[in-house]
Amino acid sequence: MNHWFLVSGFFSEEERVRRTLMDLLYMGIPRDLIDVLIAKQDEGRFFKSLKTRKPSLTAGNAGRGALIGLIVFSLFSALMIVTSGARESQRLTWIMLLGPNVGVMLGGFLGLLWGALFAKGLPSHYERLREGGGILMTVKTKSPEEARVLQERLMGFGAQSVRVDPA
Repeated sequence: MNHWFLVSGFFSEEERVRRTLMDLLYMGIPRDLIDVLIAKQDEGRFFKSLKTRKPSLTAGNAGRGALIGLIVFSLFSALMIVTSGARESQRLTWIMLLGPNVGVMLGGFLGLLWGALFAKGLPSHYERLREGGGILMTVKTKSPEEARVLQERLMGFGAQSVRVDPA
């Protein structure tokens, strides 16, 4: 069973973050597994030239719901087409056109609703950032051995409070 690990550490200097990021990329860590988060109170101090984005857990649920809706309604549409025979070609055209589209819209709406009503709070590393301030770098990995290596690398570049958590 593959579990993800999240290695995280705080930095107080932008240059150390840049060097750490370059080192991780050189090691072969994909960029989409590395996040650099800045505390709200420190947004004007670090990485001034970059645009910030806020994490949205609700939008992810909408995307998952839309994908599930697409799959379910596409299968349902295919089943209707197979069972109805060739004599109803005009009705089948509407089924093929609307079935998956309705599924995507309905699934996206239900996923959005699920995310708004039942989503958990922010992950613990966001809470750490809110409490501690500064810059928090997180790196996801599936390997516990790689997690230990990443933990050492972050500490080697000056990260504080480095830890490994299940992601």
